[in-house]
Amino acid sequence: LKLLLSSTIVKQGASIDILGEIEAENEDPLQLSLQLCNFVGNKYPNEPLVDEFRGATLRKLKQPNSAYQSYEKAMIKSREHYLNCRNESQQNSEDNCLVHLKKFISTSILVAAAAREAGISFDDQMSCLAAAENYAVPVLASAQEYDDEETHMTKDDLISEMVELYNNMGVLEKKRGSLHEAMKYFRKALDINPTDGHAIVQLASISSQ
Repeated sequence: LKLLLSSTIVKQGASIDILGEIEAENEDPLQLSLQLCNFVGNKYPNEPLVDEFRGATLRKLKQPNSAYQSYEKAMIKSREHYLNCRNESQQNSEDNCLVHLKKFISTSILVAAAAREAGISFDDQMSCLAAAENYAVPVLASAQEYDDEETHMTKDDLISEMVELYNNMGVLEKKRGSLHEAMKYFRKALDINPTDGHAIVQLASISSQ
């Protein structure tokens, strides 16, 4: 966040000392984090990372509803970045779009977790994860042969994120007592990565009940 802040300051032609001023005004590291998020957010209103950091800070401050709202903003912005990348495919490389998709999936997982902490319904939690799945499944199918060691994003990165998504969906269904649905998602995780330990343990746990 400080790097993004410093970049913002340089672009605005302001003194780098402003960072020290903000830090001096906030001895509490969590309040400092919020102040930095507000400052950077004003300069980069479409940057999902700022909302994600704000959400993480609000979780530590035990403000679950506000944290959920911040994570939700990050998810929406991440989705928009991905869609914009896909719509401008001639100007963007495939790996760049996959990076945005991976970010959208990861923020969707964070939103679902924050929703749970805020006491939001299981259906709303699942809808966040299901939306990410709907975007990712077609891409995953077409990315099976996409693997360039020179790029920052390979199919393995997307596979890892999808396994995490399905495991979270499985855990959510398990918590609300839908064991059949939970097993379905854990099996989807294993369809992608047959050696995933989390999914294997969860399936074994359900089978033993």
